[in-house]
Amino acid sequence: MIKFLGLLVFITWSFTSATAVFASAADGTIETNYKYAWGENLDWLNFGCDTCNVHITDSTLTGYVWSRQFGWINLAPLNGGVTNNCSGQLGGYAWSTQLGWIDFSGVTINSSGKFSGVSGVSTPTAGKINFSCTNCDVRTDWRPCNTRAVCGDGIIDSGEACDSGVNNGVCPKTCSTSCAQISCGGGGGGGGGGTYIPPVASTTVSTTTVTMATTTTTMATTTVAGTSVCNGADFNHDYFVNSIDFSILLAFWKTNYPYKNPCVDINGDKKVNSVDFSILLYQWNTRR
Repeated sequence: MIKFLGLLVFITWSFTSATAVFASAADGTIETNYKYAWGENLDWLNFGCDTCNVHITDSTLTGYVWSRQFGWINLAPLNGGVTNNCSGQLGGYAWSTQLGWIDFSGVTINSSGKFSGVSGVSTPTAGKINFSCTNCDVRTDWRPCNTRAVCGDGIIDSGEACDSGVNNGVCPKTCSTSCAQISCGGGGGGGGGGTYIPPVASTTVSTTTVTMATTTTTMATTTVAGTSVCNGADFNHDYFVNSIDFSILLAFWKTNYPYKNPCVDINGDKKVNSVDFSILLYQWNTRR
């Protein structure tokens, strides 16, 4: 009973943590203790005040910046707006009712979420905004798109030639880059280990039956070129059902069929939900 309650606490924490990470990576906010830039005509600019509500997404910045001398600066005004090219390079224009348009070109957000650079040009109005001065430090939990690939998450991310969570690190036919240039695989930690196989012509599906307590559940097993790919809740094929498989299930939780990793739909009902979760729980910490 104690072991089961501990597992429930771990699962609850994992759901909360995973949701926070996924949300912040693509829709970030300003970190509380890192929020100030310097404007040559604007004085200190606060990007993280209580009512600023600044959000950084893969294409835009929204919300407001506070200047104690000139008031609110709108990051997403009508007929303008600050842009983000998904790699962290900013552009476009914010709007101040007192100073007019404020240029944000020349600013970047690095892989750690830190703003850097100097925006705009010197003018008698708004002038330049410096994110790299001695006491300047603006940071976000948003991350550039090309830094988000996670080996072993069961998803083939952009720029990721192979994923150890898909087909046990075997490069599938959906690879968009050369499998000879595998950037991760083999245990979910990066640095090679994936294996290239040519694309297969077709797949066949068979079923097997497993009994859980007094309930019988049918699980789909996908076969590729005569080799079984799915093995119950062992999604990454390390022969154990553990937190790695749970994190893979989270990645596909309540997403739409078909799935890049078909094994997450354990009972074959074209849904990833509490039924698959209960099967994973039943198989938790077992050797497959």
